[in-house]
Amino acid sequence: MQPQSRLKNSLLYGLIFLSGSAGLIYQVVWHKYLAILLGAQARATVIVLAIFLGGISVGYFAFGRWSRYKRWNLFLVYSLVELGLGLWAFLFPYLFRGAMPLTASLYHYLGVTNLAIDVLMSVCLIGFPTFLMGGTLPLLTQVLAPDFKNASRTHAMIYGINTVGACLGCL
Repeated sequence: MQPQSRLKNSLLYGLIFLSGSAGLIYQVVWHKYLAILLGAQARATVIVLAIFLGGISVGYFAFGRWSRYKRWNLFLVYSLVELGLGLWAFLFPYLFRGAMPLTASLYHYLGVTNLAIDVLMSVCLIGFPTFLMGGTLPLLTQVLAPDFKNASRTHAMIYGINTVGACLGCL
């Protein structure tokens, strides 16, 4: 491997580590916000985890399927996905402030214990960014794997580094 290519891959793996850290930081912050919105810590935990894992799974599937057949600059697509995540994280407090009165109105008309309201508002607030998060690993696998034969090894490396970053993000 050329030194320039090695440096590029090292930088990408560093970004993957930071992406994993940011992803878990987002999850913790969103959980804290939604616990305020939903009014129950346990209920917020269940909803956030379900939407977080569901969104990541759907995003992984959709981006993985799409990236196999598209010959776009997948690194550019990955960059746009990460940019979208950062933008959503930046805007999240403002989106949350807008969701508070809407949620209160829905509770007033449909009842405070209505689980559908809690899930709907949570999906609106964190569904899209978790979908984007799910797209990062398949996109990077397509970018970094030199060929199909090495795709599993590359994917495992990306997943492992991202997971280590996520562990740091939890701390």
